[in-house]
Amino acid sequence: MDIKSLGEPCSDSKINMHENKTCVNIENSSRFTYYKIHVDCKDADPTKRKCDYIVFKNASEKDEHQLALYVELKGGGVARASSQIQQTLRDTEKDFKDYLKKCFVISTGVPKMRGELQRIKKEFKQKTNLILHVERSPASLKENILFR
Repeated sequence: MDIKSLGEPCSDSKINMHENKTCVNIENSSRFTYYKIHVDCKDADPTKRKCDYIVFKNASEKDEHQLALYVELKGGGVARASSQIQQTLRDTEKDFKDYLKKCFVISTGVPKMRGELQRIKKEFKQKTNLILHVERSPASLKENILFR
């Protein structure tokens, strides 16, 4: 099954995602149509590690960019969040092959030890060739930073 077919369309000015006490919104001032997939939902296989959401945007007349955002909402445990995103990237590699990919951990508790966070980010970059962005909840992802 094509995972993109599970995407729920949304062109609101803010696209919200939340789980327990962790939340993030994507500012969508251009009102592009994004598709939100709740990957790690109650119907998902509990034995398989995966991130919480994939939010993606296809190319359109207004904008030629194809963008896929991988989002993990955590109370803590950035290392586990990193591995969940890595697994989801592997599982959806064919679905989002030609998309610009951005990965985010939104957490209520970011590691206090700066060295540990740097190690997690470095390892993520080595394994995926992508940057892992870690933000404190509540977070707001601005449209202009998503396309860089």
